[in-house]
Amino acid sequence: MKLSILAVALTLSSFAFATQSQEESTKSSNQITLVETATTFHYSTPPRLSTALAEALHTLTYNPYYLGAALVEETQQQDFMRFKQNVMDQLAMAQTFSTEKMRSQLEHTEFAKKETLPLDYDIVRVFPKKNPLLKGHFKLYLPKRPHDIMVYGAIQSTTPLHLTLQDGSSLQAYLPEIPFYNVAMNTIIWVIEPDQTIDRIQNIHQQKQPTYLAPGAIIYIASNEIPEQLNQNIVTLLQNRLEK
Repeated sequence: MKLSILAVALTLSSFAFATQSQEESTKSSNQITLVETATTFHYSTPPRLSTALAEALHTLTYNPYYLGAALVEETQQQDFMRFKQNVMDQLAMAQTFSTEKMRSQLEHTEFAKKETLPLDYDIVRVFPKKNPLLKGHFKLYLPKRPHDIMVYGAIQSTTPLHLTLQDGSSLQAYLPEIPFYNVAMNTIIWVIEPDQTIDRIQNIHQQKQPTYLAPGAIIYIASNEIPEQLNQNIVTLLQNRLEK
């Protein structure tokens, strides 16, 4: 009997640090919601990122695509949403065929300001500087590996264009599949990788070094109907696209 009581006590103590809830509960001062399973982990003190990742991974039935993972602090979204709305307003004011389509593409996309942290558990747990304390309320996205890339910008589509990922193929291989607008700045293409790194490519057809794309990468075709700064602001938005 004593052994059984001890085993129960040890089991309970191992789960005392964080509790999970898939229903509405009283908000604690520190909580992280794993979006894919709608599981919320509550902490009495700020947890390390590695702790939150370990518990989240325990609830998944697949290996997540870490390049497309995202950590979002809920209190940091207001300024970013204003930034997004400003971009949308500028596109609406342009009142051209291409900008109307670009605006529609962005309306079909979910955005949130991402924390600039690596979310690969094997990296986070090894390097202390990449394993901060998480104080506050967060959403954690751990998506599956996508099998396509996406195209936004001055293209003849009101929704983002999905292109099937071609293993081993460079950016140049995808260009024939893209329905460019005449106003597209064909010589300038932005590549936004799932980890938020960007590459601005000029004179793509003259590039000797191929540009390879990771699953879930975005190709943004800039437009000469809008200022260059607005093109760059759209790229910033796309860096914060959520992989669903």
